[in-house]
Amino acid sequence: MNKLAAVTMALLSLSLCAGCSGNGSGNDEGGFPDIVITVDYGHIDEDNGNGNDTATGDDIAVDDEGNPIDNGNPTDTVEPVDTTVHPDTATNDDGGEDDVSETCVEPTSCAYETVEGIRDNCDGTMTDTTSGLMWQKVGGDHQLSMSTDNLLKRQCNTAKSGCNDGAYLTGWRVPTIDEVRTLVRGCAAIEDGGACPVSTSCYVQDDCLTSSCDGCGTGNGSFVFVDGEDTYYRYLDPRFISQANGATYSAVMSGSNTNKTSLDSNLRFFYILNYNGKLGVLQPAQPSSEGVMFCVRAAD
Repeated sequence: MNKLAAVTMALLSLSLCAGCSGNGSGNDEGGFPDIVITVDYGHIDEDNGNGNDTATGDDIAVDDEGNPIDNGNPTDTVEPVDTTVHPDTATNDDGGEDDVSETCVEPTSCAYETVEGIRDNCDGTMTDTTSGLMWQKVGGDHQLSMSTDNLLKRQCNTAKSGCNDGAYLTGWRVPTIDEVRTLVRGCAAIEDGGACPVSTSCYVQDDCLTSSCDGCGTGNGSFVFVDGEDTYYRYLDPRFISQANGATYSAVMSGSNTNKTSLDSNLRFFYILNYNGKLGVLQPAQPSSEGVMFCVRAAD
């Protein structure tokens, strides 16, 4: 019985090896079926060179040597690259036009408070109901003496103030000294049509800047300005603020400038001080200081 079992086992071994190659190369010459191996790659953090950092598990068919067989499964793909050219909308100080086409959101609720005839429109603008002019509520800070007025013009050309049907208002421009004077309250000599002769048609410093332009003294303006525990009275509405300094500024400047001299080739811009109402201009070659300019347009 033991001999018979031994002979049977030997014959079975020879039968199983009948499909094997004697060189041990593993070539499938015996007709064995392909083996399917499921490989789950999971998430790969490294750059695999395919432009896609995440691989998903695929069923990969391989033969008994481990060589993959094309079974029609899709391979990893590279995400398309956005080649759209987007325009440069940054503000450039070296010229060119700036894109101010962004949309705006109109206020849904607002008190529209009016003080001394000046109404807050709640959209970054103020309307003077006595003059019919609309002003930026937040002004730009500039030197009162400059070689050109390009920065003043740029502020108004790129203004994003006011909102109408989802678009920013247009038509902003640099104000004249005549227009800035319409904002004054509480100093008759400086107000529009007052005794101070300075205007767009009277700008020679020695001839037009007289003592009548010296203002009405500190603390006599019509606008109440509360700063902490202190209360002041200004000649220009304190709701107009500086972009850089908030409500703590002194000079509201215009785009009107006085005559150049042999001592100073810069443009020197007329301004009004909000705390005493004085209308002034820097002296030739005087070190410059800052003022705040608010662009203006006709009210709708």
